[in-house]
Amino acid sequence: MIGSSGVGKLVSTQEWLIEWDKYGYPLWFMYAIGILQVVGSIMLWIQKTRFWAATLFAIIMVGAVFTHINTGEYIGIPLNVVLLALSAVVMWVNRDSIRSMA
Repeated sequence: MIGSSGVGKLVSTQEWLIEWDKYGYPLWFMYAIGILQVVGSIMLWIQKTRFWAATLFAIIMVGAVFTHINTGEYIGIPLNVVLLALSAVVMWVNRDSIRSMA
């Protein structure tokens, strides 16, 4: 889900261009978030990087919640909160992987 959202940003679908204009962020930031979402989705498949991918997604979801609050799009917040919670679960389950990297 997050990966496909990232791809949508990277190919500049009309839907994302309209949304991003509403958010008031520069267009380069949409591409940066899109790249992070795609790379993070790939990182989820790799055991050693899963914790960091979930951390990245948690940060992105916190930003998404604040963006929806600032634009008055409260309907988007529940999905972001669920994805944030799932990211926290993945971080918790994979917390030992960061110890094994040291």
